[in-house]
Amino acid sequence: SPKSFSAAVGCIGGVGVAGLITVVMQNLMKISGLINEDSSFVMYINPVTPIDLKGLIFSAIVIGALGAVMDVAMSIASAIAEIHVQNPALSRRALFRAGMHVGRDMMGTDSNTLILAFAGGSISMLVLDYAYNLPYRQIINSNNIGIAIMQGLSGSFGIVLAVPVTVALAVLLYTWRKAAPAA
Repeated sequence: SPKSFSAAVGCIGGVGVAGLITVVMQNLMKISGLINEDSSFVMYINPVTPIDLKGLIFSAIVIGALGAVMDVAMSIASAIAEIHVQNPALSRRALFRAGMHVGRDMMGTDSNTLILAFAGGSISMLVLDYAYNLPYRQIINSNNIGIAIMQGLSGSFGIVLAVPVTVALAVLLYTWRKAAPAA
């Protein structure tokens, strides 16, 4: 259906951007992948062919972004479908504008949800940093904080791209016949 297709394309685009941002940030931040003792246990499961810890971090970030981006893309596609059903006479421009109004609100709330979820996952580490009175520079330069920032930013960029892609494609698909010349 137009709804499923536009949601799928928007989701693929958003997750692709999240993956690209993750790779760029991993290289810029020089993330090793060793973030806690679990990481070192995973690394030594098979010493002959060790598991790529950077790849695991990439996978975790992309999977986290996938959930949020998929939610946004399908919600936007559903909103466009419902708006079109309720008022099929709307022009492409008006339908696009309505979709973007819904999308802007979703960008903000879902990006915040994603960032808060990753921050919540790091809360025990933040409490330990506070309890040991670590200097701000040491905290902000730790691998855990860097990865949490990377997760939040990558997923947020994916959400931000998924909205206009999904809206534009859904509008085109729902108004395709309207724009076709009459026989």
